[in-house]
Amino acid sequence: MTWSDRHGWSRSPGGLVTALDAVVREQRLGWVGTAPPAPVHDVRRPRWEHGPLVAVDSDTARSAVDAVCNEGLWPALHGFHDLVEWRPGAWDDYRQHNRAFAEAIVEHSDPGDVVWIHDYHLFLVPAMVRRLAGDRTIAVSIHTPIDADAIASLPVVGELVEGLAAADLVGVQTERDATSLRQLFRSMDATSAPSGQVATPPVWVSPVSIDPVALTERASSAAATVAGRRLAGRDADTTLIVSIDRLDYTKGVPERLLALDTAFRRGWLDPATTQYVGVVQPTRTTVARYRRFSLDVERLAHELMVTWQRPDGSSPIDLRMESASPEQVAALLSAADVCAVTPLRDGMNLVAKEFSTLAGDVAVLVLSVGAGAYDELRDWVIEVDGGDVDSVADGFRRAVELPLDVRRRWAAARRQRVAIWSASSWSRDVLRRAASSPTGETSSTPPHGVIGRPRAPA
Repeated sequence: MTWSDRHGWSRSPGGLVTALDAVVREQRLGWVGTAPPAPVHDVRRPRWEHGPLVAVDSDTARSAVDAVCNEGLWPALHGFHDLVEWRPGAWDDYRQHNRAFAEAIVEHSDPGDVVWIHDYHLFLVPAMVRRLAGDRTIAVSIHTPIDADAIASLPVVGELVEGLAAADLVGVQTERDATSLRQLFRSMDATSAPSGQVATPPVWVSPVSIDPVALTERASSAAATVAGRRLAGRDADTTLIVSIDRLDYTKGVPERLLALDTAFRRGWLDPATTQYVGVVQPTRTTVARYRRFSLDVERLAHELMVTWQRPDGSSPIDLRMESASPEQVAALLSAADVCAVTPLRDGMNLVAKEFSTLAGDVAVLVLSVGAGAYDELRDWVIEVDGGDVDSVADGFRRAVELPLDVRRRWAAARRQRVAIWSASSWSRDVLRRAASSPTGETSSTPPHGVIGRPRAPA
C-alpha cells in the first residue's frame, strides 16, 4: 500500500501487485503486506483484507527501500553497474525490514504451510524464516531480471545469496535469468557466505502473468474503445500509438520519444495522422536520481511536443506524467493500433500481456528484446532493441506497414498465449511445485508450452 496526500491510501502500482491481486481473489491465500505510516494529521488506515500488514519504522523502511532496494539492488539486478549507489549504513535497516516480515510470516503461518516470497525487497527472508521455523516450504519468485556480474560485485552478495539459497525453490522470469541465478549460486564459494555454506535450490522459469478474464471485464465496463479514443483526443482515423510505464530509467522512455522524433523526420510516421499517448506514472519520487530523470524526460517531451506542434495547436506527442486508473489503462490499450513496450531491460512487463488480451484484431505490439515477455510473445511482435533509438524508430515503421493478414494472425496468437498462461496458471504451477516436495525437488523447466517458439495459428 502507498500513501499520497492527494489520494490517501491506494494499492501500490506495478505489475506484481496486479498479478498477485488476481491470485488472492481466486485462491485461499494469506498475503503479508506493508504500508508506510500515514501523516500524523490523518488517522485513516489502509483497507487491506488479504492478511496482516507489517509495521516497520518509517525511517527504517525508507532506508531499506530507497537506499538498498532502489539505489542498490534495482540497478544491479538490471545490469546497470554504473548506476549502483551502495550505502553500507543502510544494510542493517534492510536486515531489520526483512526480519519484520519473517517474524510476521512465522506468526501467521503453520507447520507444513507453503510460504511464497516475492522479489528483491525480501531476499533475506527465506533464510530468516528457515531459522525461525524450519517446517515451512519456502518458494521465492523473482520478478526482475538477474545480472549475475552486477550482483556479484555488491559487498553483501554472500548474505544475499545465502538468503535466497534457504528457499526450497526459486522461480524467475526467463531462461536467461535462470542461467544467471544458477551462475551466481555456483560462483559463491563457501567463504562468500556468512555461515560458510551456500546451498543451490532448484531454479526454474516461472513467468508471471495477468488475469485476462478480469481485465476483459474491466475494459468492457469502461466502454474501452470509445473511452480510449476520447482519452487520446483524436478520432478513429488516426493511428494511435500507446505506451504505459512507470517513470523508470529501465523502461526506455527517452529512447522511445527520440524514436518517434526520428520516425517523423524520416517520413516513416505522419505527424498529421499519428497520435502517441504515453502514460508514465511517477515512482520513487524520494530518490534523487528519479527526480532528476523525471525532469529530463519532461524537458524532452515538451521540446518534442513543441517541435511537432500541428497548425491547430495540438501535438502528435502526448506524454502524461501522471497515474492512470485501471479503467483508463484498459481503455487506452483497447483503443491502441500500436502498443510500444520498449524497455532497456525488464523482468516481465505485464503491459505487453494486457495489450495482447485487450487489443483489436489488427493491433500491433512493438516489443523490446529486453522485456521478459519477449520470450513468450516473440513470434508475433515487431522486435526492437529498446536502447537503440534507430531500432525503435524502424519498429514503428514496420508496425504501420505490417499487412493486415499478418496483424490478425499475430493478434490472435498473442491473445491465445496469454489465455493459456494466466496469473491463475502461474500461481497454481508455483504452489503445485512447492507442495509436491517439501525439499523443493522440482523440475527446473518451465510449464509445457510457456517458453519457446510455438507456431502461430494459421
